[in-house]
Amino acid sequence: MPAATEVAAISPVLDASAPFPVQRVEHGRVIRDDIQLLRGIAVLSVLLYHADKLLLAGGYLGVDVFFVLSGFLITRNIYRDIERGTFSYTTFIAQRFRRLLPACYAMLVFSTALAGVFLLRQEIAEFLKQVLGTLTFSSNLVLWRQTGYFDTASSLKLLLHTWSLSLEEQYYLFLPPILYAGARSNTVKLLVILFAISLLACFLIMPYKPSAAFYLLPFRAWELLAGSVCAVLAFNGKAPAVPTFVKWAALAVLMLTMAFPPTATHPGLSALIVVLATSLLMLGAIDFGRKPVARGMYFVGDISYSLYLVHWPLFAVANHVYAGTVPMPVNMALIGTAVLLAYLSYRLVEQPFRGATSMPRKKVLVLAAVAGVLVMLLSLLVYAVRSPAPGGSTDGSAPNYGLGKTCAYDADFLARPECQSSARPSVLLWGDSYAMHLADAMEQQKRFGFVQATKSQCGPVPEVAPVMGVYNEAWAQTCLSFNASVLSYLDAHPEIRLVVLGSRWRQYFNVEGQDGFLVRSPSGTTSAVTKSLGQNVVAASMRTLVERLTASGRQVLIVEPPPSADFDVYRCVQRKREGLPYVGASADCRINQAAAASRDAGLSGLLHTLKPITGQSTYSFNDLLCDGTSCRSELDNVALYRDEGHFSPQGSRIVGQKSGLNGAISRLLGNEAQ
Repeated sequence: MPAATEVAAISPVLDASAPFPVQRVEHGRVIRDDIQLLRGIAVLSVLLYHADKLLLAGGYLGVDVFFVLSGFLITRNIYRDIERGTFSYTTFIAQRFRRLLPACYAMLVFSTALAGVFLLRQEIAEFLKQVLGTLTFSSNLVLWRQTGYFDTASSLKLLLHTWSLSLEEQYYLFLPPILYAGARSNTVKLLVILFAISLLACFLIMPYKPSAAFYLLPFRAWELLAGSVCAVLAFNGKAPAVPTFVKWAALAVLMLTMAFPPTATHPGLSALIVVLATSLLMLGAIDFGRKPVARGMYFVGDISYSLYLVHWPLFAVANHVYAGTVPMPVNMALIGTAVLLAYLSYRLVEQPFRGATSMPRKKVLVLAAVAGVLVMLLSLLVYAVRSPAPGGSTDGSAPNYGLGKTCAYDADFLARPECQSSARPSVLLWGDSYAMHLADAMEQQKRFGFVQATKSQCGPVPEVAPVMGVYNEAWAQTCLSFNASVLSYLDAHPEIRLVVLGSRWRQYFNVEGQDGFLVRSPSGTTSAVTKSLGQNVVAASMRTLVERLTASGRQVLIVEPPPSADFDVYRCVQRKREGLPYVGASADCRINQAAAASRDAGLSGLLHTLKPITGQSTYSFNDLLCDGTSCRSELDNVALYRDEGHFSPQGSRIVGQKSGLNGAISRLLGNEAQ
């Protein structure tokens, strides 16, 4: 997101026809107020969304508005200089550094201080990677690589917001060659072709690789290219005349889309609507007047770059400190604090460096490099002070894939040697991540061997797959195919005498964010089913599965998930061990048993339905962990959980030693004495 002063600053020659008060002059630079107002709307929408998604459900679309504005204004500046024959790549880079880096470096120093005070020791290393990514304009790549089912929640990453800055800087590096590549008459055509290619690629990859579609330039470039097209059209005097009432309608559509996004998929239809509406607003200025509300939005637009920079580290720290949802009064106070810090950054950091136009470009580049090294050294110092000592405590929040990472299957099941605890397994462990975390427990004995068949979020329900969020219909198809491949494996391996089914199960019941189910019929066709009807289909599918397994002479054991919390149990335990604040959890991080049972109410109904078939072949960890009122989060000073519900690898091993899970499996196999 470019610095506010450059973003809205346009050459007086280019905008001399725009009537005041659409534009104003500051320090010899013309500032378009309509663009500043849009920037104000964009950054406030992002702030409200981060404060509480219920305040503005599509507030995240403010970043898409920024992309269009950035593409428009930077393209206009570059294209102008190219047409005049005065464009210099090094001068352009020096200008970008002078306007962007001072406020960014100040934010990094601020964030590093926050990290040193509020982050767990083991989290500093991840933060360090994000700092390096920000300094090298590659944080979108770093954050993309840090996404995944078991990765740290995005709400806890202090530099999460820098992904958009890096993506824009990458675009700026490629933009000059693109503008040079087309002759003046062909530039728009080239930009439109690139826009179409990027948009198509985004929509094609989104169902399969949503994190790539979100973070990577090839799939987000279309948003910046939309602004670039508008800029070239405007410069050449070929921009279509858009009536004022159409512009006001575009603004209304923009606001309504942010308030009521038509789709949850992002980037998707909602982003496309916002990009097109913003592009319409860029085709000629619009007068929003000088009334107090408009003037206030112009001010927010002026400080929007610094406001975007400083707001997220504050919200991320609050997410670290609070066990559950951050209270609204706290979020409102954070917004006020962010505005104050942004104003100080704007006046004391942005403005002085913006005014240093006479600074030689070589000096700018050298100062940028030196300052970047100093910021990195500061982060390394914090890492050295706060990171665990060599051979110290193990990261209990590490992913728990079971027998190995390759056992968390992305495609169909294929029994890999590393996903078997013995050469001739007699037990199949089947399910989602809540089956994965049983593997370490089951490995604590030598009485039976097992093979692990697991896929994140995909429970052992052959004909039904949940559809929710990034686990869309395309993913649901892979889940159905995976479970079908597990059944094929069982048909081909009669030596498997017992099937252990493990899942959170909650994704198959009416939970927040669930879109529905994908159901496969006996003929192989699939159809979407609403979540209200899907629960009956889930129960029927499980009955069919258990009947099929028992009819083949196999035993079935359904393992209930351990009691889950509404907070990150591991973080609670570790923060209290390190003396860091964690508000909203009990002093000993115990889990309320009644609340945990309420969260898993749907599972109780499913088990009741299956009981006539399975008899008593279910296993619960409650006897080991709970006392009727609350459930423990530690055993023998070992943190049992890695998040709000999964066992950590260490926790799983100690549960395997102290619980009756392996005894239950042995009894069903009939080899308890072996």
